[in-house]
Amino acid sequence: MAVISGLAKAQIGAVILLFLAARGFSADWPQWRGLNRDAVAHGVTIPEKWPKSLAEEWKVQVGEGVSSPVVVGDSIYLLARQKADEEVVVCLDLASGKETWRSAYAAPYKLGGPAHGYEGPRSTPAVADGRIFTFGISGILSCLDAKTGKALWRKDFVKQYPHGTAPGWGTSASPLIDGDLCIIHVGGPDIGGLTAFNTRTGEAKWCYDGDGPAYGSPILVDLAGERQVVTLTLNFFLGVSAATGKLVWRLPCREIHSENCLTPILYKDLLIYAGRKESPRAIRLENGAAGITPKEIWKGDGPTLYMSTPILAGDFMFGFSAGLRPAFLPRRQVRKTSPAIAPINPVWMIDCTPVRSAATWRAIQPNGAAILPASKLHSAISNSQINRSECRVIWYSAAPIKTPPRVPSIAKGILSSRLTRSGSVPGGR
Repeated sequence: MAVISGLAKAQIGAVILLFLAARGFSADWPQWRGLNRDAVAHGVTIPEKWPKSLAEEWKVQVGEGVSSPVVVGDSIYLLARQKADEEVVVCLDLASGKETWRSAYAAPYKLGGPAHGYEGPRSTPAVADGRIFTFGISGILSCLDAKTGKALWRKDFVKQYPHGTAPGWGTSASPLIDGDLCIIHVGGPDIGGLTAFNTRTGEAKWCYDGDGPAYGSPILVDLAGERQVVTLTLNFFLGVSAATGKLVWRLPCREIHSENCLTPILYKDLLIYAGRKESPRAIRLENGAAGITPKEIWKGDGPTLYMSTPILAGDFMFGFSAGLRPAFLPRRQVRKTSPAIAPINPVWMIDCTPVRSAATWRAIQPNGAAILPASKLHSAISNSQINRSECRVIWYSAAPIKTPPRVPSIAKGILSSRLTRSGSVPGGR
């Protein structure tokens, strides 16, 4: 459902409209990774046979950025950059693509070095209680009326953080709504605060200022008897009280490039996360005499993660590996992880090297046998851009398995009709 705009001019095209029309349910997709922030569309009826091609319904130029659109009722909301020094929030009619309203605001911003020219927003809006919340690339937090686009309140944090209001590559975290609170990590590049704002007034209710912001988005969990906001920050993986912002627990998660990009994943009573180009790991929160403490349950020793947050499907985790290290998971070979070290096993993968050439894509089993022929995959995703290096799609088992399962039908559908992110800088986590 997350559809990413291009680096020059983004488009929302027919694939989205057909997928929405065919999904067979009317649930909203109001924020980053959907209703429950888990990237799962509930109530979907998977077709037994996917169409060979999708007919275009409508197409709209929306501007620069890698922010995902969100859907509430009959409206699509998105955040983009259409002018050099201006960001714009746009509302489109879901059926026709016609613009319902737009609301632009001044947002001058420039990135240097390898990210030069990638000034489009990366944070995905959140819609709740008739309001839309956006977080621009320079750290401007806005609240607008979802029906009219009227700005209700806006904050730029320049006075609060005079040395910078965004991390080095620009903001990427997406607002999290919890009742009457809008939660987002503001500030940067080294100093900031995970802050809860009143959704109606914009007033800060609480702030955890123990670390600067990273690029991943927070989630809400109820674990070890405590409702918590869990997120990756500049230097840590941590949880704070959802009611007060008080630190509950934290683990070091620091690397030299300061690019913690992933959104944490909740699997039963486990929290799954990874730092930059690290294999995923899982922790369990235990409530004892010392309070709530994190205990590592397993850590993978195979593929690593970077900018793309995996998706859970039952007891499996599905996602893109970083693919930047030449020494791991060579073609047609999947290295199994010892259950004694970590109950996580590669089940199958799609392999391509590199993405931007006529690469060979294939789904393979651990023994190297092909599941899906390259011809069916290449035509579907050869036009996608996923960083500038090799990328692999991998299923992980959340527990040891004896026999690899067949490729799920939902995965086949994603591979044959998905749109994907482009660019090589952190975005839309």
